[in-house]
Amino acid sequence: MGSSGAMAELLIYLIFLILAFGAIKLALLYIKKRKIIYLIISIILVSVFFFFLWCIKEGHREQQLEHVGSYHLKHYPNCKYCTLTLKEGNTYEVKDSLKILEVGDWHYETGGDAFIVYMNKDKDRLGDGRFEYFGSDSIK
Repeated sequence: MGSSGAMAELLIYLIFLILAFGAIKLALLYIKKRKIIYLIISIILVSVFFFFLWCIKEGHREQQLEHVGSYHLKHYPNCKYCTLTLKEGNTYEVKDSLKILEVGDWHYETGGDAFIVYMNKDKDRLGDGRFEYFGSDSIK
């Protein structure tokens, strides 16, 4: 992970911390002083917290969908021209020209500026071993 990716991830955690701490502090002030403005601002901060969380999850989903598509596999066993297709529902299938050879699940993980596409409950990775590919028709 590069330093810019680590800084971005740290900034996200800092924003979460500020929003959560601010909302708790204002809620405690409301309980202590009974001023409605503290409650209103606390509710706004909680709303912003959940909106920010939704934006992060939606961004992750969009990054994951960038990998949806077909990949031409190099080393799939007993198959010279196999294609791996990652689908939007987080499932995949490996096909030769006539039949489906394998199906399974996949998911995308990121850490700053690095990403990995895992398959088969983290047993395999896109780009490694039998899932090494030389070209793709991914949707971007």
